[in-house]
Amino acid sequence: MTVSTQVVFITIGVRAPMAATASYTDNSRRDVTSEATWQSSNPAVVSIESNGRATALTSGTATIVGTYQGVTGTLPLFIGTETYEDCFEYNNSRLQLVQEPTDWLLTDGFARMAILDNATDGANALALARRYLSQCSIGRGNPRPNYLAYIVDYWGPPTAPPTTISPEDCVAYSPGNLRAVNLGATGWAVMDGATQIALLDNQPDVNATLALAQRYSARCFIGRANTRPNPLAYVVGYWK
Repeated sequence: MTVSTQVVFITIGVRAPMAATASYTDNSRRDVTSEATWQSSNPAVVSIESNGRATALTSGTATIVGTYQGVTGTLPLFIGTETYEDCFEYNNSRLQLVQEPTDWLLTDGFARMAILDNATDGANALALARRYLSQCSIGRGNPRPNYLAYIVDYWGPPTAPPTTISPEDCVAYSPGNLRAVNLGATGWAVMDGATQIALLDNQPDVNATLALAQRYSARCFIGRANTRPNPLAYVVGYWK
């Protein structure tokens, strides 16, 4: 069973509805939020009501636990005094792909949302952006010399049926196995066993990314095969 929330980054005073989803051996899934029992590992930081609605009371960490028919799912939360949500809202009816002298530019007519290496990557990035209304990041303020390696992209909220992205380049993982690992001077990582799913600069960023990743089962990339001198600048990420 998995526990998730649409409000990934929670600040003091915010109330966030949790959701519990049961997965069965026939690969079917069912929303069991109203049938689950709910607990918080740290009620002084995050309280949880019987209907699964959580309230952030003070800064700190807590894990929300949902139980259904003896099976549990968990969702760790980091409660900060300021929001960790860093999003750019756009009008997806204005999205366009513009060919520049050496790049392909994804734009809403005002902002430079992404640059891509080739027409295929550009078309895939355009198809991705058309699904949503916001382009978001975790970790953009990190001070690393290779700061792009410590940024995680995501998009939301969905506003249209999924568009076609082909080919897809995704790293699948088990949401229930994810954990945050301190790598010392290298930073923090979200790990699925021995597989690194994401690299972050600090603990708040890794906690936010862990909560995000637990809503999905794969981290995907557009443009990862590019051969530019600065390849990470030409990669767009998303989750599924």
